[in-house]
Amino acid sequence: VVGLLSDPELPVRVDAVVALRHFIDEAEDTESIKPILPQILGAIFQLMGEVDAEELVFTLETLVQKFGTDIAPYAAQMMTQLVAAFNKYMAAVDEEDDEDEGTASIAAYECLRAINTLLDSLSGLGPELYLAIEDALLPLVMKLLSTDGQDVVEEVLEMLAYLTFFGPGITPKLWSCWPLMHAMLMDWAIDSWDLASHSLNGDYSDKEVVPAAKLLQLVLQTCRGSIDNWVGPYIGLALQRLPRTEHNSLKDSLVQ
Repeated sequence: VVGLLSDPELPVRVDAVVALRHFIDEAEDTESIKPILPQILGAIFQLMGEVDAEELVFTLETLVQKFGTDIAPYAAQMMTQLVAAFNKYMAAVDEEDDEDEGTASIAAYECLRAINTLLDSLSGLGPELYLAIEDALLPLVMKLLSTDGQDVVEEVLEMLAYLTFFGPGITPKLWSCWPLMHAMLMDWAIDSWDLASHSLNGDYSDKEVVPAAKLLQLVLQTCRGSIDNWVGPYIGLALQRLPRTEHNSLKDSLVQ
């Protein structure tokens, strides 16, 4: 299958990527694949420049899920490719005919999922990795902190949660997202803020609640003096959630 990634025929190379994804997804021992990760990723990146196929995005997400920390050296390039793929799919949405309606939108959403999967895989590897991918990711985040991102606001806020919580600090570029978030909140996204608070005491899994806890933590840390009346209620939400929390990352977010 790996040999077919360099086949001269484009359809064969795409099918090889699909077959490889299924193989890796089912494989219990992937040690033998690690040495050829650069070859596999290089072939996928090249294909993403030649053809719009959501199967390529699915395969990247599978690789991140399976290999985690081994993906770190390729994180910046992978982020660039995923952002470019998202933009391609979104540009294709308006051109879809009735038969293909929704295909490009689904593929674009899968790109966002893959981005957050990649960000999650880097969470324990040091803040410098987040700094390295910030330039590739922030233009997309800033674009989606508008009405263009109404349908994916939770995914975008999750990206910001990773960048602010695990990065080396809030860089000037990252700070430029704050006015956009404020404008978004005041205009059309108030329900998203309500979701952040309600999810802490709602029936959600620990993993689903982590972004909400990080968002509330960020607001408490950076808006001192402006939200004094909300400090007590937010701390109360955290204390209510803490006794039934098992996930360590959520515990850390709630305590901090």
